[in-house]
Amino acid sequence: MRLLSALRFQIVLQFRHGFYYAYAVVCALYIALLLLFTPGIRSQAAAFVIFSDPAVLGFFFIGGIILLEKDENTLQNLFVTPIRTGEYVIAKDISLSLLAVLTSGIIAAAAVGFNANWAMLLTGVLLTSVVFIHIGIAAVSRIRTLNTYIISAVVYMIPLFVPVLDYYGVLPFWGFRLFPTWASIALIGGALSPVPPAAGDIVLAYGVLAGWAVLSYFWAVNWIEKYIIGRKGGRA
Repeated sequence: MRLLSALRFQIVLQFRHGFYYAYAVVCALYIALLLLFTPGIRSQAAAFVIFSDPAVLGFFFIGGIILLEKDENTLQNLFVTPIRTGEYVIAKDISLSLLAVLTSGIIAAAAVGFNANWAMLLTGVLLTSVVFIHIGIAAVSRIRTLNTYIISAVVYMIPLFVPVLDYYGVLPFWGFRLFPTWASIALIGGALSPVPPAAGDIVLAYGVLAGWAVLSYFWAVNWIEKYIIGRKGGRA
């Protein structure tokens, strides 16, 4: 019941601040851009757009949302209720990940039709979104202003996006395969590619993303407890 209440609160808050309307515009712009590509390379372009979409949504939107909650004293009031920190994080996961999955599906259908491995595509988007939501929560926990958050994004995003170069063969290095971004582009790109990826790569990608999702969840919960609530030990 607490989780459902938290989820309803998050959706109402996001609607009130226009996040869904803004993202509808972003989605339309993505589709218009992809339709400019020839069919031969459109699937590759769509894979990169869809890969970057939940990452940007998860990291930057969650930062903006939490900064708004801080400014409006929403968090101070929220955490004196019985809601657990973990429930708060999971409510963020569900509300924003559903948006990421929906928009990514629309973009994929518009760009390449229905010739895709939809199960791999949507689960890859879901896990990517969850990981970046958690990283975004942890990153924004110690920050008070949007400008500072944007600057700090460089510290997080550049190291995380470099492993994508391994997937495209630009900077091969086996260690990059342990990063969530490599796993994400491997699943999303593989889902849209006419040539399916190797089974070992699929298993590795799912394992890496699932591991990052769990570890980053505890990171997010602990940093909310430490830097926002000011309490040692979480109620995850």
